[in-house]
Amino acid sequence: MIQRFFITFVFIVCHVAMQGADTLSVSRRAHLWHSDKPAIIRLAQNQPALKQFLPLDRYTEISVNTTIQNNNSLHYHHQGDTHHTLGGEVVGYHKNDRNTLFGKAAYHRQKEKYIRWSQVEDVHRLGPYIIADSTTGTRDYETYLLSGGLSHQTPAGTLGLSASYRAQSSYRTRDPRSYSIISDFKFTAGWALPVGRSNLAALSVTFGRYDQALNIKSYEEGRTDLIYFMYGFGYYNQNLSGSSDNYSTDYKGNNHALEFQFLPIQEEGWFLNTRYASETIDAAYSHRTRGSYKSTDLILTSGYQWKTPAHQYRISLDATHETGQGTEFYYETFIVDTITATTETQLLSKNQKFHKQYSSLSLTGKGWITNNQWTIIPELKSGILFHSSEYRTTPWKTAINQLIIKPSMGIRKNHQQSISTIDIATAWITATSNKLQVAEDNLIVQKTLLPDFQFRSANKFYTQLEAKHIQTMKNQNAWQIKAGCKLLKARGETATKVWLSLGLVLF
Repeated sequence: MIQRFFITFVFIVCHVAMQGADTLSVSRRAHLWHSDKPAIIRLAQNQPALKQFLPLDRYTEISVNTTIQNNNSLHYHHQGDTHHTLGGEVVGYHKNDRNTLFGKAAYHRQKEKYIRWSQVEDVHRLGPYIIADSTTGTRDYETYLLSGGLSHQTPAGTLGLSASYRAQSSYRTRDPRSYSIISDFKFTAGWALPVGRSNLAALSVTFGRYDQALNIKSYEEGRTDLIYFMYGFGYYNQNLSGSSDNYSTDYKGNNHALEFQFLPIQEEGWFLNTRYASETIDAAYSHRTRGSYKSTDLILTSGYQWKTPAHQYRISLDATHETGQGTEFYYETFIVDTITATTETQLLSKNQKFHKQYSSLSLTGKGWITNNQWTIIPELKSGILFHSSEYRTTPWKTAINQLIIKPSMGIRKNHQQSISTIDIATAWITATSNKLQVAEDNLIVQKTLLPDFQFRSANKFYTQLEAKHIQTMKNQNAWQIKAGCKLLKARGETATKVWLSLGLVLF
């Protein structure tokens, strides 16, 4: 069912986007679509009403991509040592005088090897309420991503609606075998209003629903596995053995977000982006204490962008604040009628057992310095990071303060029928202080929390190189290729990531 709908959606996206015309060459249009030089492109990602004001009339791109990542031991406990992704994507955008249609469809197949201590997906959204075992295994993924929407100009401003849906299935190929199905839906309504002749103010609200159904089963006769159900104070465990036993659980949650933007319509002026998001996901462990994880995100971006006849510059301040709270609910079932065997379940207590916090503050300067066909794009970002976590009834408490410095440089050459770009970026992350209070005799702490702390608090050095070329063809379409690599060094080890993308931009 999802495959048929996905294919139909792809055809609709391509058909809608290929209508209309604009005055930009196809290679210039492709470059502009992926550029963050116009502030509106960067700030309109989650705001459907702002799509009406993008500096393009239409855009269609079909691409395939692959990524190979080798983490070695430089990863968090729920991640595998190696990760391989192969996928495809279709993007469509079409605008006329008062209406805009846009859509995106993507499909990815992934394989993650040597996973330990995690049977679930989207660990960052579940807090401490994950199910795990100590057996090393490989997991295969299949993901469908669909999104689209429309905007319409009215005398009262521009209205926009959009929706996105992610369907994902994953399974492990070794006992104990986990199989999970994820459904992740979001709906956004937005409104944008001109402020004077050169600025826009925009407001949007988002509502979403998240579901993950997990089933774990062992097929080998006589095999016994110990499954861990993690909580804010430690863990419960349960034996899973033979070919008949299995365990299933559901993660269900709701989320909402509110965003406000103030930005220039052109490429010069002040801009502001604020976002508040909240999500609560319940871990419905069968016959066990129910865990509920609530996360909140606050994002603030503000800055100024100005230009000269040949150059453009931007300075911005970015701040984030994220919190997560894990609360456990304790119930007891009472018999209220012995004749009919009627029972009633009552909530006895609830306790907040887990808390985490992440904050960052950074200052970024970026420029586009043009001389004839050449453009140099220097960028420098520096900031501070704060991370803390606490299991409140287990002796586990951390606090990490870090400094990040990230210089980068882009070089672009505009040919008559093509554009070539090389981007080089580096980053240093240094821990200025860290504190740890730990329970040495807790197995879960030793196998999951302690390695995570050691990796997060380690000094890290990143370097990344990416090259991209867009070439116009004789039929006025264009092809593009993008390739890159990234190295991470920490604790005397090196992790690598390489990627390749091939695309076709239709006129």
